[in-house]
Amino acid sequence: EHTLRTQGFGCYGHTFFQFCRIFNRLELTVEEFVLLCGIVFFSHDRIEGQTTRSKVEQLQIRYCEIERLHIMKNRTNDRMHFSKLLLLLSKLRALDAL
Repeated sequence: EHTLRTQGFGCYGHTFFQFCRIFNRLELTVEEFVLLCGIVFFSHDRIEGQTTRSKVEQLQIRYCEIERLHIMKNRTNDRMHFSKLLLLLSKLRALDAL
């Protein structure tokens, strides 16, 4: 954490480190991580133009649904895992805004 502060993260080092800890605790599989990256990559609210934004939103919805189905199938013991991922996305967005 101290290293993050001294290497350019400043006062945000602690926040970034907390995010990394939460992310690590989820123990994502490779498939879950790749789908999560797709959800983040296809972020409709950061695209110019309504037509393109709508298409990107549809892609993001598909990736979310695939992620949800994958988790339901493979993580039957953790019904909240998908919700945890969605919360993680909001934390990631908050980090991006810093």
